[in-house]
Amino acid sequence: MLGRRCCWTLCSLLPIALACADRRPSSAVREIVYGASQPGSPESIWALDPSTGSARVLIRGDSISSRQLPRWAPDGRALAYVREFESKVELYVQDSIGAQPRELAPTLGPYRYFPSWSPDGQLLLFTAGTSPEAMSVYSIRPDGSGLTAVLPDSAGYRCPTWAPDGRRFVVSTKTAHSSALLVVDHSSRARSTLLESDSTLLDCPQWSPNDDQILFTVGHRCRAAWNRCDLQDIDTDLAIVALGTRQVTAVTQDRNMSNYGSWSRDGTWIVFQSDRHAPPGWGAHDTLAFAHRFDSLELYLVRPDGAELRRLTTNQTFDSHPSW
Repeated sequence: MLGRRCCWTLCSLLPIALACADRRPSSAVREIVYGASQPGSPESIWALDPSTGSARVLIRGDSISSRQLPRWAPDGRALAYVREFESKVELYVQDSIGAQPRELAPTLGPYRYFPSWSPDGQLLLFTAGTSPEAMSVYSIRPDGSGLTAVLPDSAGYRCPTWAPDGRRFVVSTKTAHSSALLVVDHSSRARSTLLESDSTLLDCPQWSPNDDQILFTVGHRCRAAWNRCDLQDIDTDLAIVALGTRQVTAVTQDRNMSNYGSWSRDGTWIVFQSDRHAPPGWGAHDTLAFAHRFDSLELYLVRPDGAELRRLTTNQTFDSHPSW
């Protein structure tokens, strides 16, 4: 059961099949950015044109660190991302592809995650802390000035993302007994609970461009942060909550690992990562399969109502954390 504040409204089961290629997103939709790596290798940042399927490398990882969680600025030129080492995660901005990267907030804790651009491109939200389970929310200007602690209480915050009005944002948080999606006013720090659950993990909310819905991930079995889940317990789907009614509707519901959803700029598509293409026999007792569960994640597109599911990538790489 999803939480104490709302009901779970199911949509039709999605076929695990590819939609017709003649209904791809328009070429007017800009490139999707994501992280990709071969098993055992560091991640690089790639860009994929959803209208043609063509992909290109934007920023390469190196022998000691990966590049992850890329986010285009609203102008489509600058890019925010994180550089991940074994024991720390750094936050960077590049004003254009090929420009010199600029590290942001180096004085904060060793973990800085989940950058999100304000609609006017003047601020970035992100999380930072001493561990992935103890993260606060900060904002900063892309030039590195104006660092502000927005939610300094280290309540395990994840994935803060701006509302279209540039005044509010939504963020997920977790305690020992429940998880929740919070709506926060950036200036006053006032917060309200949009959804709360004591039986599932509510994670990585994404405010819709139309300002009427929040996309998020539902963890059905594991209620800890993802990095503390056993692989066989990461059983996730995407869902949407309507801001006006708080009605929750499933986008996917086939109990694979489908997470980290992101809206297209016009709100007509959702891109996400998933292992739904896994071969028959992939199950909780297949130790070898679970040991390699992240080696071949792929990217998928779906409509907000769960229709027109199609696969974007088909390869043997880890394709992850996509965004428009």
